[in-house]
Amino acid sequence: MEWFCGRLPNCEKAIALAETGIERDLTAPEKLRLKYNGRLCPFCACATGKFESVMNRMKEAQETRKGRLEA
Repeated sequence: MEWFCGRLPNCEKAIALAETGIERDLTAPEKLRLKYNGRLCPFCACATGKFESVMNRMKEAQETRKGRLEA
């Protein structure tokens, strides 16, 4: 049962993944996991505000990295 519960998305894992996205580009499977959890997070009251904040920071970091590559 622990194995199954460990596979379920939760805010702690999603926030950690988004923080990884601030440091580097996420792989395709990581993006998929983050997108999946993002659909569930509005229904979760535990860390919705923090999740949204980290997602915004991740998007800004991605745009910065993209700008450096284009320059």
